[in-house]
Amino acid sequence: MSKVSKSSLSEAQSTISQQKECILAWFTKTFFLFVGLVGSWTILPAQATWSPDKSGFAFINNSGMANDFSRGEVVVFGGEYESTASFADSLYASTWVWNGRRWRRFVDPKGPMNWMAGGMVYDFARKQVMMIGGAIFERTLKGLPRNNPLLSRQHWVWTGRRWKALPSFPGKGRRDFGIATDPKKKKVILFGGNLSPSVWMLPSNETWEWDGKRWTQKFPLHVPKARVSPRMTYDPQTGTCLMYGGYEYSKDLKDLWAWNGNDWVLLDKGTKGLNPGRRIFFAFSPIPGKKGVYLWGGFDPNNNSNKNLWFHDAWKWNGSQWVLLKTKAPYYSGLNGQALMPGGPAALFLAESQDTGRIPHFGVRETWAFNGDFFVKVRGAPDYPWFDWNAKNPSPISLVVDTKRDQLILFGGSPYGNTPSRIWVKKGEKVWAPKIIGMLPNIGMNWFNRSSSLVYHETLGLAMLHFNGVNGWVTWLWDGVAWKEDRSLKKPQNSQLIYDPVRKRILAFDRPNFNYGNCTNYNTWEWSPKVGWKVIRQGQKVCLRGVFVWDPVRDRLINFYRERIKGVPTPFLREWDGKTWKLMPGKFAPPFEASKAFFHPSLGGVVFVGGEFFDPTGRPYLKTWLWDGKSGSEISSAQLKFPNDHQFEHLNWVAYNPARNQAIGLLNEYPGGTPLWVFRLNSLKTTEPYPHLQETFQLQVDLPRRAGDLFLFFFSFSHRPGIPVFHQPFYGDRLLPLAPDVLFQASLGFGLRTVLNAKGQGSISMAFSKDPRFLGLEVYASGVSFNGQGITDASDEVLLRLVK
Repeated sequence: MSKVSKSSLSEAQSTISQQKECILAWFTKTFFLFVGLVGSWTILPAQATWSPDKSGFAFINNSGMANDFSRGEVVVFGGEYESTASFADSLYASTWVWNGRRWRRFVDPKGPMNWMAGGMVYDFARKQVMMIGGAIFERTLKGLPRNNPLLSRQHWVWTGRRWKALPSFPGKGRRDFGIATDPKKKKVILFGGNLSPSVWMLPSNETWEWDGKRWTQKFPLHVPKARVSPRMTYDPQTGTCLMYGGYEYSKDLKDLWAWNGNDWVLLDKGTKGLNPGRRIFFAFSPIPGKKGVYLWGGFDPNNNSNKNLWFHDAWKWNGSQWVLLKTKAPYYSGLNGQALMPGGPAALFLAESQDTGRIPHFGVRETWAFNGDFFVKVRGAPDYPWFDWNAKNPSPISLVVDTKRDQLILFGGSPYGNTPSRIWVKKGEKVWAPKIIGMLPNIGMNWFNRSSSLVYHETLGLAMLHFNGVNGWVTWLWDGVAWKEDRSLKKPQNSQLIYDPVRKRILAFDRPNFNYGNCTNYNTWEWSPKVGWKVIRQGQKVCLRGVFVWDPVRDRLINFYRERIKGVPTPFLREWDGKTWKLMPGKFAPPFEASKAFFHPSLGGVVFVGGEFFDPTGRPYLKTWLWDGKSGSEISSAQLKFPNDHQFEHLNWVAYNPARNQAIGLLNEYPGGTPLWVFRLNSLKTTEPYPHLQETFQLQVDLPRRAGDLFLFFFSFSHRPGIPVFHQPFYGDRLLPLAPDVLFQASLGFGLRTVLNAKGQGSISMAFSKDPRFLGLEVYASGVSFNGQGITDASDEVLLRLVK
């Protein structure tokens, strides 16, 4: 058989793009069966929310993975991100779906709870992904110790939108079992597993079969040894389900069995000739277009040397013997199993391109494919950078939006010094790319000043880093390519950096060194590229602390802080007009000790989010507030309501992206990664983001400040890179979040529009075609409002995905 070329994977991944082009002409004629213009239809006001950025993939370990053949997707659920944490805090309850181009994250509040180490397969009888068993933490049971897991008997199926519960598994609850599906017999086979919540305690040798209606325990003539964590897969050449390896009390197993529908048949004892040997957590799968079954990766729990615990080899079972392949698997490549790659002749799995030294405690995050000849990291599958308290991957210090280059910048470094530093850059939906910093000294700065260390100069396109280095306070500039040190003779110390968008300059405001009564050396500094740092106002006796943000519309610097007066935390808000500070009257009382803030042009005010002032339950306040220059109020819809698979304190850094009209929040305390959260206005919504064939749905517009404007709807196959539509004062170009592709060009002629009513609301009704060629198609919708003076606003984007 000819060797598969490396280009085969990318060619397979382009299948969807080719299908788009084939149906585009027809699509523009029959995409909508009808369109109703309902400009006065009443809907809820705009609901600003915080939501997780879905373009990356979090660290996952011991999750479930299965093909959803009916939708051409791969589904991943649950898993853990840090086995050393308390059990409840270390499990996910999220669903990730790979559609051949990207991972997307789903959270179903009514679905399965935090879960790991169960089984996921495709049920050909019901044509749905099913999930069974595993270890969970039931938060609602009273009296259950926090770290005591339960063995689940729950049985769920994935509908493409949400999880649906089926009757419980009739046997004992279990975790770490083998499971596989037989597509010809339309049966699911389950073997073994751990019958104790503790790891490796009570292995089982039970065989169970699911026929699409009920689970039945089988009692075959030949029974493999009881075991925990075997791997099972279907062999299309022999029409049997194969099982390899596992763990039995104090020893691993290396035997290979086949289930023929009635009995277990021993194919290889593993005592003679070459074989993969004893291992668990390996990948085990057929490869489309190839004969045999492939095995790669895995872990040896009996290796006490702490060296070479993880296998990087790959094997093939050709029906009679094992063959060692001449290729090397990436790190930790079998932790989460594998699935067949949609539209491609390969198996999809999660792995790491380098040994991070953290596995298995934190999981893996890169998407890989194996076609039987070589391993390839799949393009278009973003992941998050990770940081730790060590020299190899230091903690991030701050986040800025580089509007000139349309990218996010993270600066990483240790607050305790003596460790290297680095920059991470994320452009659009591409992967995070580390930038190695050459001569930048170790940061060595005070921990509590880290959030004010980085600021972005919108006009010059420069990121400024100001910190207390080994030899005192220094300033460095990042131009997107390299670092350059600012050589000013005098520099501000322990200062809050602020960008003034009106005058296009960077300001620094001195702050006292944690002694709030020491306010004698308060200076205001200004930085320019020609002069460097200079003092523009000297000797004011104002103790500056808390959070700072510039209001460009009112041309004021806003400072919010809380101070304990007679033991009671009391909020204060003041403004600086360039000469003096003014304490604002009235009550502005967001319930947090400290927060982050950004100005939002569409809301016409400063948005505060935080914080660190804990409520009586021990949880932080995660509310969002708006200051419009006269009064403050809570944005109730934007409370940080994280799903139960996130345990952390608060957003550490927030940066506003003017081009996309969004704020980006960064979580440093997130175990095993640094996910981003997005503040959106949700000015465009839909009643059904995943419509069925010929299903009617509505797109709803809500732009309260644009009453009476005409709103036009457009569509695209992607929401990147965005299309400039108008210029914002102080902030530059505003983008319509769509790609200027062929679908967008066609949508210009659709004529989908509505007039916004007195509340700035409107909607259109539509239905997808019934043509099955649209199944799996993803379409982004967005739009602009305009009046006699031109385009006035651009909405958020909405993803529409056609499912069965």
